[in-house]
Amino acid sequence: NFSSSSIMCICIGIVENLAMKHVNLNENPIGIAGARAILQLSMVVGSRVTVGAANCNTIVMDERCWYDPDQPCKEYTLDLSKPFDRAVAFLLMQTIANHSTYVFEGVTYEESPGRQ
Repeated sequence: NFSSSSIMCICIGIVENLAMKHVNLNENPIGIAGARAILQLSMVVGSRVTVGAANCNTIVMDERCWYDPDQPCKEYTLDLSKPFDRAVAFLLMQTIANHSTYVFEGVTYEESPGRQ
């Protein structure tokens, strides 16, 4: 079963994988955050990828999914080496790009130690 946090990561993978044409996410406990990620995905990939998400449970809560798409305006510390944090960063950028009054107050990128 794919949960909200899994779906968010999968959606980012779909955006990046230009060869992907069809994805079946039917009958998974995707929660509201997963459902929102799928909807945002369709705005990014358009008709390039067909995504099925029939009979998914959007009520279930995923304890690992701390991102709340209904309350995106808060301070985040994201580790972009972690798939879920990268998904949150992507979804935040999409949310801001599509909302007339949301803006980043500030963004700081710190490269992890040992990476050049």
